[in-house]
Amino acid sequence: MKNKLLEVENLAINIVIDNKDITVVNDLSFSVRPGEVVSLVGESGCGKSLSCLAIARLHQEPLVSYKNGTIMLYNQEHKRKYAVLDLNRSKLNEIRGGLVSYIFQEPTVSLNPVFRIGDQIAEAILLHRKDVIDINSEVIKLLQDVGIPAPEKRIKAYPHELSGGMQQRIMIAMALASRPKLLIADEPTTALDVTIQAQILELLYKLKDKYQMGILLVTHNLGIVSELADKVIVMYAGSAVEKGTVEEVIYNPAHPYTKALLKAVPVLGGKVDSLQTIRGSVPSVGNYPTGCRFYGRCSLADSLTVEELQKCQDKFPKEYEVNNDAKHCCRCHYI
Repeated sequence: MKNKLLEVENLAINIVIDNKDITVVNDLSFSVRPGEVVSLVGESGCGKSLSCLAIARLHQEPLVSYKNGTIMLYNQEHKRKYAVLDLNRSKLNEIRGGLVSYIFQEPTVSLNPVFRIGDQIAEAILLHRKDVIDINSEVIKLLQDVGIPAPEKRIKAYPHELSGGMQQRIMIAMALASRPKLLIADEPTTALDVTIQAQILELLYKLKDKYQMGILLVTHNLGIVSELADKVIVMYAGSAVEKGTVEEVIYNPAHPYTKALLKAVPVLGGKVDSLQTIRGSVPSVGNYPTGCRFYGRCSLADSLTVEELQKCQDKFPKEYEVNNDAKHCCRCHYI
């Protein structure tokens, strides 16, 4: 329990599609510690958001079910631990917002258009921080923390009266209102222009240090990962294919998919006629291969023997240590 906020072990998530119970996230393991930024990266549809929603069991059950594994949340301050997949509704409501908060990618959908932003932020304080006496002052302080100008006036505004960047700052204030230990940011800058993106990410990083939170950051932007994250989990077709520190994964990648992703990133001043692409396409949910899910697109496969290719095709690879380093793991038979 020491120095842990979140520990996910061997998680498998199933979804009912066309009356079939299909495993869409398989054998996922990772952890987050206080003051640490862990990033989930990968193409759209690889299971990043699905995995994040599972942490507080925000899925629609039983349409979505958890077939294997554990999700443990730790409250170091009160010396409590929660086995999320075993919690009843009352205990889930206790950790949602209180221990874990979410920032989603589209604030216009998440904010209620008929309530003033001050009331929406105050709701989280009323639910999870019974010790706060002056709610209005606390809301104003939160708005100041996230860089909202003239917070005394903005507290009375409706969401539609604010820009996209301001709305996202309001979402961050709402997430922080309950003083969570773990903040899950799911593509928090997707709808924003580049300048505002940088401001929001810098803000999150500063607030992480101020409140000593752990952050689980979902993104497909490897530039963001290299600047902000401490650890990286690269996902492909519902499984983690590589994980480790930023230095290990971004600057010394082992898995063919990670290498291909990095080669597809444009480099400022780079003199190339076109970006490298990854051949083929991501297999659809319900049509995942029996063996390695990246098998059909893998450049490494070009140099393998018939017997080695058969292993890739038939056997789902386990996680192997890279260079005998338990912190850097790769799901490939031939790293």
